[in-house]
Formats: sequence, structure tokens, C-alpha cells
Amino acid sequence: MPNKVVKAAIGAFGILLFGFSLYSYSQVEPNLVLSNRPFFWQGQQLAWALGYSQRFWSSLIFLVIGGGLFLTYGLILKAFTAGHLTTKMMVKILIGASVILGLSYPALSHDIFNYLFNAKMVLVYHANPHLRVASDFPADPWFPYLHNRHTAAPYAYGWTGLSLLPAALGMGHLKMTMLWFRLFVIGFMVLWLGAIKRLTPKGHEVWFWAVALNPLVLIETVGNIHNDVVMMALLMWAIIFAKKMNRREWWWGIVALGLWLLSVSIKYASVLVLVGVVIQWGSKLIKKHLSFGGAQAMAHFLPLLSARSQRFLAWYLIWPLSFLPLTREKIMRELLLLFSLTSFLAYLPYLMVGEYTPTGQLMRQIILWVPPLSYGLTTAVVEWRRPKTGI
Repeated sequence: MPNKVVKAAIGAFGILLFGFSLYSYSQVEPNLVLSNRPFFWQGQQLAWALGYSQRFWSSLIFLVIGGGLFLTYGLILKAFTAGHLTTKMMVKILIGASVILGLSYPALSHDIFNYLFNAKMVLVYHANPHLRVASDFPADPWFPYLHNRHTAAPYAYGWTGLSLLPAALGMGHLKMTMLWFRLFVIGFMVLWLGAIKRLTPKGHEVWFWAVALNPLVLIETVGNIHNDVVMMALLMWAIIFAKKMNRREWWWGIVALGLWLLSVSIKYASVLVLVGVVIQWGSKLIKKHLSFGGAQAMAHFLPLLSARSQRFLAWYLIWPLSFLPLTREKIMRELLLLFSLTSFLAYLPYLMVGEYTPTGQLMRQIILWVPPLSYGLTTAVVEWRRPKTGI
């Protein structure tokens, strides 16, 4: 790959991320004023007009940005595989991408406001967000920005406890608290990637970068500030310490157990590591011998099929993607990456209408499932028809 093409791909990746950061302000809550300064206020009004009045053009812009991000991401991975990019260069790209997305608004989810308000219920109102609901505090100035007002905190107590730190540092200011939550999640993202890097087998480094620079991962973590990397960071480090355990250094097992239990207390999904162990064990019984990463990716993919996940919330894909570099099965790696593209583009029906109508839900499922299933089926047929060699 010519050096000019590599530089162009990196530059385009950065420009597209910056474009997404600007675009994200088209999804700011209509009743949320981020700044009264004339320049910003005029820009915000233009962004609102795009996001809420020009939905066709908004969706088209999102499609172009999303498609461009995944295209340039693929070129960057190809350049790394060919030796045109060093690990140091890839780290710089990751840092640059995180800085650019750090300027964005959490556009594609309202979860951040639930994080903020649940922590505020503890710190300000001395109420338990697992027993009380936001609608108990309608006079709070943050209340108008909430979408999930009538249900208790959906996460476990571990997340509530950890979230008090960034909430306290925000000192009751909405934008400052949101910033501290973003920095808090980015900090755990660093821990998460550090753990995945330590677990990545030699020669599989490109698959580590396939996770670290994945546009879906970057946008859902740095941009939309989801807490999934907090859970997965603790789980991946628990796996590292479990691998260190032996007869002489048995205490690593206690550390691993503690981190795993803390991970489960963030979101219950990390209990699925046990399901992954069972899947791998079962594969050996039927002479299939799934890799550890492949079995764990399968286990952590299963909740995405449930009604609770609303049939595949995009950021939940971070769970199985965490095991991508540890997965030997080529088709599984390819499907996970294809799902990261389709789950990102599955936001389009919502952006077109502003809500998920029955037709929009159907379109979302088509965008999400048809390309991966078609690819998987085609690959299976090709493999089945391939002439068998050997005795």
C-alpha cells in the first residue's frame, strides 16, 4: 500500500471522526442549552435544525460518516498488517481519535443522564436509586433531560458505587459532571485495552487494533460514554490474574475472583464468562475444540439475542468484541467485525424518524442481521463445497 494512501486513510479517519463530533450536536436534547455564547448558540441552532427538521439529510450524513469511518479503519488495519504502520503510530492514531471524540456530545444514547442522575440521587438526595426512581424528584433541574424516569437503576450496586467518584468531582454542575464521567470511562477503556493487549497472542496484534480502533467501540465508549468497558476491563484483568494462579501463587485466584465479582456488580453480563468455559468444555467433548476467545465471544454474544437487550443494543457488542484477539476461528472474527458495522448503521431508522416505529424496528433488524447472516451462510456453503483433501 503506497505511503500516500496510508497517510490519506489516517487523515480521512481523523476528519470523519471530527465530522461525527460536530454531527453529534444535532442530537442534543431540544431543552438542553450547553452554552449561551453567541457563536456556539448559533451553531447549536443549525445542528438542531439538521437533526430534528432535516432528518433525511441528517441520516445521509450519518451514513456517509459511518461508511467512511469503517472504510478508512479497514485501510489502517491493512496498512498495519503490511508493515506500513508501527505500533507506535497506531497508538498515536488511537490517542488522536479519543481526543477528537472527547469533543463530541453523547448523541446516540441517553444512558449518560441516567448515570448522572442516579449518582446525584445518592449524593444530593441521599436516596437509593435501586429503590427510588427519578420521577420522585421532578423539581430537579436535570429532570427534563431524562428519558428513563420511571424505573429504578438497571445496573448493579457496583456501578452505583463507582459512579459516585466522577459525580462528586462534577460538584453538581451538569457539563462538568458529564466531563468527569467521560474521563472516568476513558480511564477504564485504557485499562480494558491494556488487559486485551496482554492477553493477545503473538502474531494476533492486528486483531487487538481491530478492537481498539473499531469506530463502534470508539464512538460508543468515548463518544456516548457507556459503562460497558468498566465491566469488561475488570473481567479481562480477572482473566489475566486467574491465568497467573498456580500452587505457589494461589492468591492471584483471590484477586481474580474479587475483580470478577466487582465486574458482575457493574453489569451482570460478565457472569457469562462461566458460560464460555462450559461452551469450550462442551466443544472438546464433540471434537470441535473451540478457542477460549471463540467460546467467550459466543457466550457474551448470547444476551444480544434477548428481549432485554432490545434485540441487540449496539454498545453491548463491546462484550464479545473484547475476546476478538483471543479468537482463532476466522469466520467468528469476521462476523463480529461485520456486526460492528451493521449495528452502527442500525441507528439509521431512528435518525430518519426520531423514534422506533414498528416499520423502523423492522428496518433496524434488516440492517443489523441480513448482511452478517448472508455472509455467514455464503461462507458456510463455500466451505462445504470446497473439495476435501487428504486420505
